[in-house]
Amino acid sequence: MATIRNQFLKSGLAGLLLLGMGNALAATIDFAGLPTKTSITSITTAVTNVSISATGGKGEAWVFNTNSPTGNDTDLGAPFDRIGTTAIESYRPGNVLIIQDSRATVPNDFAGGGILSIVFGEKVTLESLNVFDMNAGSIIKLFDETGLLRTVSLGNSEDVSCGSGCRRNRYEHLVFTDARVTSFELHLAGSGAIGDIQFSAVPIPAAVWLFGSALLGLAGVGYRRQGARVEGLA
Repeated sequence: MATIRNQFLKSGLAGLLLLGMGNALAATIDFAGLPTKTSITSITTAVTNVSISATGGKGEAWVFNTNSPTGNDTDLGAPFDRIGTTAIESYRPGNVLIIQDSRATVPNDFAGGGILSIVFGEKVTLESLNVFDMNAGSIIKLFDETGLLRTVSLGNSEDVSCGSGCRRNRYEHLVFTDARVTSFELHLAGSGAIGDIQFSAVPIPAAVWLFGSALLGLAGVGYRRQGARVEGLA
């Protein structure tokens, strides 16, 4: 019986250790390799499955290739400079996500605004993301299982003039602090896109690790008692 109990405790502790390893997982959604002429509704990552939906325009989220802009969307063509800096960064994100214009047959972001919704299969820690060509008044709403967690205002990252006949496209990099969310919404005041969504699994609470330590202690005590009984019988 003691042997069975010890095996059970060790198995339970091993399970906790595996959970801890799982919570170290992180993922980045960069929309690489996805088709560009169809609605994107879900993505599978190493952390969890992600559901995607859109309101406005065609009511669909499409992938847009910034290296080869379509639909006359030159303001979403790479390279991009980061707002808030004077340096010319020339960032090339590759694929990004847009709200598709209902009048277009090729990827073309809707100029009338709308909402891109990202729903995670489990609670995650949202680390960072990039937004492109945002109009003033655009926001991000973060949600957890209780409802709205907080609202983040976005800067104006529309393209700007760099001289006669020259335009520089721009983006904003957002880093979140303690953003443990089940979903978020990008509310676009006009056209724009999102990319490079980085998140990780929520760490196991300290109480669970304490419970695991207690299991290990019990396993050790049981093992010592079993050994003492064997010696006594000898």
